[in-house]
Amino acid sequence: MDHPVPLFDKEQQVAAAARQALAATDCTEFARPFGELVEAYEDLLERSRRVAEAALEAQMDLEAALTQVAQLSEVDGLTGVLNRRAFEKLLARDWAQAQREGSSLSLLVVNVDRFAAYNAVNGSLAGDDALKAAAGALMRCLYREVDAAGRMEGDTFAALLPGSGPDGARVVAARILDEVARLEIPHLDSPHGGLLTVSAGVASVTPGRGDAPMLLVRQAQQALGVAKQEGGNAFALA
Repeated sequence: MDHPVPLFDKEQQVAAAARQALAATDCTEFARPFGELVEAYEDLLERSRRVAEAALEAQMDLEAALTQVAQLSEVDGLTGVLNRRAFEKLLARDWAQAQREGSSLSLLVVNVDRFAAYNAVNGSLAGDDALKAAAGALMRCLYREVDAAGRMEGDTFAALLPGSGPDGARVVAARILDEVARLEIPHLDSPHGGLLTVSAGVASVTPGRGDAPMLLVRQAQQALGVAKQEGGNAFALA
């Protein structure tokens, strides 16, 4: 440890007082056994202090490891964005806050276009790389600290935009489509210049009393279906 931990302060004071008493005594017969007792006490105190400091350091390491484990349990192992459980937990929290404040909340559901065909041609490893690249593009498009991205399943992601209305959500959706297109990942089955693209469904609401977060999710999913019907590489607003 960088600095000694102030442990056993009272005990150290007792040892110091005993040393002073030993130095002041004139009784040789008493001084020897008393001195041995003081030395034994100081030795035991020092060993106890080292054990206590080691235990405290181990506790700090364990607490740091627990924090890391908790963080890892919320992250999708492939893409690095939030996993579905963590994202839905965050959605519930932001939904409740929007209800209390009467503020807007926007959700984007983003799906990689023709991903099954991409996997069939390029293989699952290339598919994983494409998903990681798409997730990275999505994250780069979220500029605010309050915004969050998650992987809902397979080739489907989501972005949560607290306090953002339809106009702001529409801007983010367009930004995501452009950012993924700029990756220039070849996709032979894509009708959009032979490149990998994504589509997005955008929903924005001000939650009312009694409303549930699934209202926002369903609206975004329905809007995604509209974007897919338009041929992909598009976004639609619920």
